[in-house]
Amino acid sequence: MCVIGGPAAKKAEDEGFGKCRTTFAITLSMISDAQLKALRTATVDKSKVTRRANGDVDIPARAVVADVRFTAHDLSDMTLSYRHGNWFIID
Repeated sequence: MCVIGGPAAKKAEDEGFGKCRTTFAITLSMISDAQLKALRTATVDKSKVTRRANGDVDIPARAVVADVRFTAHDLSDMTLSYRHGNWFIID
């Protein structure tokens, strides 16, 4: 997760939130076992995704389709950017 979330994790670290491996472990501990299990098979409803002019995409938590409901509080809305052949979370 720290590779995919690298740019956003670096931004958070610069803002004083700590190293990625520490903060993601804390984040995962706040999600229930049922939610973690549901994330393994979750998909994204493309109709709720917004593509920006620069190619980045905004994915709101409500776009996540899973066996359990997720809110922006659970997952947070995020922005992804395609860089060097891979998608990365940037915000």
